[in-house]
Amino acid sequence: EKTDEKYVEAAKQFYLDCKKEPVVLKKELLGFISNRIQQAVWREMCEIVMRGACSFEDADKAVTFGPGLRWGIMGPGLIFRLGAGRDGQGFAHPGMQKSVNLWLDDMATWTRFPDEWRSEVSAKGMAEEMANRPAEIGNDYDSLAAYRDKMLVELLKLHGKL
Repeated sequence: EKTDEKYVEAAKQFYLDCKKEPVVLKKELLGFISNRIQQAVWREMCEIVMRGACSFEDADKAVTFGPGLRWGIMGPGLIFRLGAGRDGQGFAHPGMQKSVNLWLDDMATWTRFPDEWRSEVSAKGMAEEMANRPAEIGNDYDSLAAYRDKMLVELLKLHGKL
C-alpha cells in the first residue's frame, strides 16, 4: 500500500519483457501467493495419507496426473470455468455445490503439521515412492532434481516463455 502504482507497473513490465508472468500481491500477506496455495494442497495430501485413504505415492500421482496436468496449462480458476460448461452452470449447480461442500467439510483443518507426519508417513512414503520410480524420471535426489528441471524447461517452452 506504500508503493506507488508506477513502480508496480514498471516491475511488471520488466518481468513481462523477460517472458515471465508477474503476479502482484495487493495486500501484505505471509508467504507468497503460489506457496500458500501449494501448502493448502500439500496439507490435504498429508491428511488423506495419514487417514490411510491412499499411499503417499498415489496421492502424489493424483496431483501430478490430475490437477497438476491441468494447472500446468492454466490456473484452477480457468479450469473450473471450463468445467462449468458453456453456460457456466456446472459448478454453480446446487447439486454440485452440495457435494463439494461435503468434501470441504471432510478436509483437513489443522494448522500445524502433526508430529507423526514427518516420521511415520512422509519419510516412509517418500522412500517407497522413490524406490518405485524408474531412473529416467528420477529415483534419487540428483536424478529427480534433473528430471524436474528438464520438465520445467519443457513446460516453459510450451508456454512460449523460453
